[in-house]
Amino acid sequence: MEHQDFVYYNKGVLAMYRLQQEIGEVQVNKAIQNFIYDWRSYTGLLKNSTNRYPTSIDLLEYLRSVTPEHQQSITHELFEETSGNSTSLNKN
Repeated sequence: MEHQDFVYYNKGVLAMYRLQQEIGEVQVNKAIQNFIYDWRSYTGLLKNSTNRYPTSIDLLEYLRSVTPEHQQSITHELFEETSGNSTSLNKN
């Protein structure tokens, strides 16, 4: 997959969409809203207290915090495993 950056880019979009299908749009939006609130440049509490920029690992923690316990494995499957074979989208 060398020189095929589009593969990685598309995987992220599909993973976020799949997570939305699994736990609901409201929950995903809540995680992103909290992440932005805590890490925004000037008034974000975590940005000011840690003196660093957020990483994808930080965002993943916010997504996990809104994911029900019985669905926690989905965040691992979507964002930490390199295989995308089990990711599928349902046509609505």
